[in-house]
Amino acid sequence: MDYNNEEMVNRKLVKYQKLEFLMQLITACGIVVMAATILILAGFIMKKVNAVCDASMQSLSKIDAISQEITDAHLGDTVTHINDLTETATGDLATTMEKIDSIDIEGLNEEIGRLHDSITSLNEAVDTMAHPFGG
Repeated sequence: MDYNNEEMVNRKLVKYQKLEFLMQLITACGIVVMAATILILAGFIMKKVNAVCDASMQSLSKIDAISQEITDAHLGDTVTHINDLTETATGDLATTMEKIDSIDIEGLNEEIGRLHDSITSLNEAVDTMAHPFGG
């Protein structure tokens, strides 16, 4: 490039300045679009946050009311009664388990085996009587 030719240098400077202005305009438009998008999203998010906050406050109010009802119901006495009932049932269960442990399971199994053998013999006798000639 010939820097001695002033007209050509000026044309190139003007062209460069136009391009620089265009780039600044594009950047400014991009920033405006981004700002608008952020504001729209912030508005949308704030609506959702407010809805969640309102729902949470309603839930907390309901929980507070339920807590008050539980307090008014004096459940401490009920829990004490349930605890006493559980202790009684545990004692009865221990007694029942001792009785179950004292059962002669092996003897019971032997008697069941003998009963099975007797029923098998009876079944064979009935089959023999029903089909005396093996038929």
